[in-house]
Amino acid sequence: MDNKPKNILANIESGELKKRPKWQFVLQTCLIALGEAVLFAVAIFLISFVFELLVSANFSFFPHVAGQGFGFYLQMFPWVPVFGGLLLIIILGFIFNKYSFVYRKPLIYLLLGIIAVIAVATFIIHITSFHDRFYRYTTQHRFPIIRQFYGQYRVPQK
Repeated sequence: MDNKPKNILANIESGELKKRPKWQFVLQTCLIALGEAVLFAVAIFLISFVFELLVSANFSFFPHVAGQGFGFYLQMFPWVPVFGGLLLIIILGFIFNKYSFVYRKPLIYLLLGIIAVIAVATFIIHITSFHDRFYRYTTQHRFPIIRQFYGQYRVPQK
């Protein structure tokens, strides 16, 4: 056990291992944290968007439909944002699992924690009617990708 530090120092002195500057570690950590924040924000956006669609489109009629209604429901359901949000949640789970405060815990606890945070954020976004205001803003200021995303699912204005 005591030979490891001596071997590492010997490898550094011989040139086999090179020291990396501290700023590289700091930059790497900052970029990873920024990437995680962006993934988290996109996951919250997608899941809250699906929730807003389900509430605004009144999908509560689902238990009353039969036969053709079920096919219509499956066709109209926003599958891309749902699977995109779930994929981002899984990716975030694997990324967060690398940290020392998480890796000893079961992955299911981490995923449930991420889902709980996203659920709370989705509820807050729903209360503030963010998607309605964001949709109006994107149509007025010509954001083609986001406007097309909203238009594809026909978000009704409140």
